[in-house]
Amino acid sequence: MIAALAVTLLAASPQATAFPLNCTYVAQGGELEPHGPCARIENDVPHIDPAHLARMTFDGGLAEVRIRGAGIAYVRRDGRAVSVFILDNSADPFQEGLVRGLKHGKLTYYGRDLRPAIVTGYDWGYPFDHGRAEVCTGCKLKRLDDEHHTMVDGTWAVIDRKGHVIAAAHGQ
Repeated sequence: MIAALAVTLLAASPQATAFPLNCTYVAQGGELEPHGPCARIENDVPHIDPAHLARMTFDGGLAEVRIRGAGIAYVRRDGRAVSVFILDNSADPFQEGLVRGLKHGKLTYYGRDLRPAIVTGYDWGYPFDHGRAEVCTGCKLKRLDDEHHTMVDGTWAVIDRKGHVIAAAHGQ
């Protein structure tokens, strides 16, 4: 009876309705596990409940949080967060100081401060390697097997760290 009342009160609390999406993250001194409602998405931007931010484990100033129905995001201690690509069931790793995500449906590379570093008009792109990244417009996801996918078709290019096209590419 008391547990049912507590669940009812939690569900009715302003925090629960302000942050309705369930999250999974590593709490301080803990392991990766679900932590209940802790996030909301507004204009494609994740917002994390400050009470949950205080419990998260940060590495290099960032925490990784899985938001049910919204993917994976990196979040700073001050609450700035950005949804990023998923690679091997985790957040896309930073390469050359940049991580991939989408902004308004287009590929954007974000810095470790989680601010856009390179905003593109492309649909998809690989991580930067030696200052270059292959990107595409109109490409499609192709399933290779139960666990692996690749991008095919579309128009491909290679961009530099300023987002300028430096070469045409043939794609994958």
